[in-house]
Amino acid sequence: MGRGAAPSLRTHFLNGHYVLPTCDSDEKQQEIFYRLLTTLSKNNRLVNPDEALSNLHQTTEALICLTFDDGYRDVYTVIAPVLARLKIKAIFFINPSFLGMEKGATRYVLQKNYKTTIDKTFMTREMVAALHQQGHVIGSHSTSHQRLNIEDEDVLLNEIVNSKIEIEKITQDKCIHFAYPFGGNNDLSNEALDLAMQNYSYIYSSIKRDGLWSFNGRVINRRHFEGNWPVSHIRYFLSNRN
Repeated sequence: MGRGAAPSLRTHFLNGHYVLPTCDSDEKQQEIFYRLLTTLSKNNRLVNPDEALSNLHQTTEALICLTFDDGYRDVYTVIAPVLARLKIKAIFFINPSFLGMEKGATRYVLQKNYKTTIDKTFMTREMVAALHQQGHVIGSHSTSHQRLNIEDEDVLLNEIVNSKIEIEKITQDKCIHFAYPFGGNNDLSNEALDLAMQNYSYIYSSIKRDGLWSFNGRVINRRHFEGNWPVSHIRYFLSNRN
């Protein structure tokens, strides 16, 4: 699948969650992720968020910005150490209401709010603050990972605005990035998008389509990947010219 495909010359945003869905050792997962990124960087340039956002319209180079959703503890124990090793920064989108949750309650939350059967724990507030201090960008993924294809003003305020307030309390910095949960075309109402645009500078989807933009140029598209995927899969997605 696309092993020899040349990457499209534009700025790409990748959207992941973890390296392995299972609870293998941090060291094993770090090496898997390190191999993936070093191989991927041979014909793409991994860049920090500020450089990616400054070059949204460039078409001369294949740039990749890494983003990660949900705020699993693996982000802190597995992904961030590899990024430090490679001197790369990323955007981490978190749901503040689940930070520090004990493992016994996590499985129910993952099934109900994230629609997944993986068994992960979430970061603590202290871990999020540490990532910010390391130079990573902390963005909102809503307060509790609800699907935002609704018009309910109170719910939207809680999910979109209150999450921003909580993150800013943790980082003591502005939160200007928002990735809406589930990330599809039908997962964000017009009301939700309008409110997000009033409160954030950058909005992100997880739409599986070609091209950088959706919602008439208001939302940045990201391509899904996970840290254990074959690099050929990712290169295939990055090679599309549209």
